[in-house]
Amino acid sequence: MKMERLKRNTLLLLLAASAALVSLMTLATGCVGESFDECFDPPPPEFSYRLTFRYTYNNNGRDRLSTSIGVIEIYAFDAATGTLAAIIPVEAEDIARGWIEVAGDELPEGTYTFVAWGGSGSDLGRTFSGRHMDDPTTHAHTAIEVGRTGLDDFYMMLGCEVSRGPVSAGGEGTGSGTSDDPDDHVSSGTFDDLFHAVAENVTLTRGSDEPIDFDFTRNTSVIKVSVTGLEHLRAETRAGTVPPEVFATGRNGRHRWDNTIDAEARTVRYPSTNHHLTDTSLSTDIHMMRLHKERHTGPEGDPVLLHVKLAAAATRDGATPADSLLVPPLDIVARIGEIRTATGALRYPDQAAIDREDEFRINIAITPAGDGDPDPDPDPDPDPDPGDDPQPRYRVTITINGWEVVTLNPVTE
Repeated sequence: MKMERLKRNTLLLLLAASAALVSLMTLATGCVGESFDECFDPPPPEFSYRLTFRYTYNNNGRDRLSTSIGVIEIYAFDAATGTLAAIIPVEAEDIARGWIEVAGDELPEGTYTFVAWGGSGSDLGRTFSGRHMDDPTTHAHTAIEVGRTGLDDFYMMLGCEVSRGPVSAGGEGTGSGTSDDPDDHVSSGTFDDLFHAVAENVTLTRGSDEPIDFDFTRNTSVIKVSVTGLEHLRAETRAGTVPPEVFATGRNGRHRWDNTIDAEARTVRYPSTNHHLTDTSLSTDIHMMRLHKERHTGPEGDPVLLHVKLAAAATRDGATPADSLLVPPLDIVARIGEIRTATGALRYPDQAAIDREDEFRINIAITPAGDGDPDPDPDPDPDPDPGDDPQPRYRVTITINGWEVVTLNPVTE
């Protein structure tokens, strides 16, 4: 009898302990369902997708993302509506590891075109501006808006401003400068490097684990200009005391979503920086936007021109003539396209080859006209007719990245 009572009490204690344990687990998990199986199943996986980043379009083909790009902004355009659906910022730590995980609630399932812009600094907006182009012909633009800005309305612009006359609606940057053309824009001279990548018609679905890859192209170029032989120009110019004015011009200050330039883009004047002047030479840098082989060459192209202006010497009566060009404005992209290697192959046959080059070194060497002349005139006329063509006093040889592209015999009068 006592044994049966003991067994019954033990069983009751076990049942009570089990009930208490279940109650505690129910309270801990907040489960109120009828099936305990539902309480212990893990929650469904959250929908997310991964964006991966690289920068291999450079002259050594290695990924230089973390050392070249400091900030990235991703603009996602809905293919169904054609409008901007989201802007996804990428933080520095995401760039350092080369990818970012984006939760599905930030962007619903669908098909998108992703446009990525990156900058070498920590703030893309410091020297560039993403804008909604209201009218390219009048250069009127306003702020980008999710749900309003369409893919074809989206522009990335270099920070610069109209040098004369009113600025169009919204302005076009924060730079300053001067220009002879009231329709020109003038860059600030110093700005970050810009990078571009695009992934078109990407379909996002729940459960898809294929990453969206972006391999960036640098959208800025560095032109390093050196002028040697200034001592040969002292009779006609102030080249030894006043540095030549070196600058470039090009209609490439704003880019559309696909990295093309619209037909109405204004001219940008890029001043030189980092001058180093000696009695015989000048070296300087020009930082400019991307050099487009197709846009800047051909019969209907808009060339990017290098200008080198010399400060004229004062005349005997004290007057100072207008400054003169050392050589005609140099068509940079056309000349780059003419460079051939020792085997005769084009050194820069396509846009990708130009994009991969970190910098272009343009050397302008001035020598007396007779130096190196393989067939000089053995009997020059001591008393030439004033109507004869003037003879060149010096020769100018231009090389780009060590390859000779042109030799000129300009006349200084």
